[in-house]
Amino acid sequence: MNFTRCLGLAHALWLAACFSEGPAVSARRASAGDGGTNIKTGKEAPLIDATLELATDPHALIGVEPSRGSFRGRQTRMVRGNGFATGLRVWFGATEIPSDDILPVDPNRAQIVVPPGEPGRVDVRAQIGNDASTARVLQGGYLYETFYADPRSGPTSGGTVIHLLGKGTAWSADTTVTVDDRACEPVVLVSPSELTCTVPPNTAGAKSVSVTEAGETATVRDGYTYADSDNGFKGGLSGPRLAGHLKVLVYDDYSGVAVPGAFVLAGDDVSTGLVKKTASSGVVVFDDPALGPTRSVTVAAKCHDPITFVDVPVDTLTVFLTPVLSPACKPQGDPPAVGGRGVAASTVRGEIVWPPDGEFKATGWSNVPKPVREGERLVAYVFELSGDPRAAFALPDPTDGIRPSDMGTVGFP
Repeated sequence: MNFTRCLGLAHALWLAACFSEGPAVSARRASAGDGGTNIKTGKEAPLIDATLELATDPHALIGVEPSRGSFRGRQTRMVRGNGFATGLRVWFGATEIPSDDILPVDPNRAQIVVPPGEPGRVDVRAQIGNDASTARVLQGGYLYETFYADPRSGPTSGGTVIHLLGKGTAWSADTTVTVDDRACEPVVLVSPSELTCTVPPNTAGAKSVSVTEAGETATVRDGYTYADSDNGFKGGLSGPRLAGHLKVLVYDDYSGVAVPGAFVLAGDDVSTGLVKKTASSGVVVFDDPALGPTRSVTVAAKCHDPITFVDVPVDTLTVFLTPVLSPACKPQGDPPAVGGRGVAASTVRGEIVWPPDGEFKATGWSNVPKPVREGERLVAYVFELSGDPRAAFALPDPTDGIRPSDMGTVGFP
């Protein structure tokens, strides 16, 4: 594809351009996230004013975030919609949530505590007081999962025995369990609704738990979390009193990755204190009867600012070292990447709208050069950002191009 002219949109995540293309495309690929959107033909569609289409229902019920959880209930969730106010009532299935468990945050959000329910999907309904005209239903808006793990977290080294407690399950001696697609075994059948197994080692973070019985698999996303400390990897002190055992976890404050080879001193000076370096996991463990009731801890690593915690009174210390932002601290002189660490895959779906002729109107493309030669057509692309400053730039796949004929509800999907 030969690039002819390009004009970037200084707006959100997209860039629009005019590219020289081959023969006209008769149909564009529908992505897996289109939710059943019809494939658009290559015919030119009229540009319309979508202002009226954007006018939303004043009492719309949009969704629940997250939209799933244990059948036990009692999880805190956010309900999104329009027109939320004092007197808001919410039902999960046939169960109305007590008013004390509903907290309107603003007209578009309300925090709720999920009631217990039966496994499976239930409708979510919202209404203001007794005004039936404000009632809205989100069909299948929440999924009650069939089982949960107890405990829900443990160390990355594995070895934690978890109980899987189900409802309406028919587990047997042939049932298998995986955590993040790794076998959790041995599986011990306690009852048709209770199993135990020993989790395998894994990297830190929330993992899915799957139970397979008679060829059918039920999965709970984020059902078990690997963590070497119970402070949520936010840094700080945790665990019981310091008494002969001290674990120090060291991470990069910008990337969130473990820092191997970090120097850790448990004591006031090198000559009298305990000294070790972190392993590839960023963890170091001291075992000494003299540790306690308090001990100062200093952590230092190349190209990171050192830090000292004075009189640590507990047995676990999670440290986030601030990196030195110098090109000399990275291979090939590249500056270190910043901005945090991704913890889960995600998908962004929406429609492009151009603002020059009025925001939220499908009358855009005015700031994209018009085709001037045969074979040129208007096309826009969404460019994905990268967390790696050394990543090579690449154009999106031509099949991902957006054209004026690809009309959506408001703009161009």
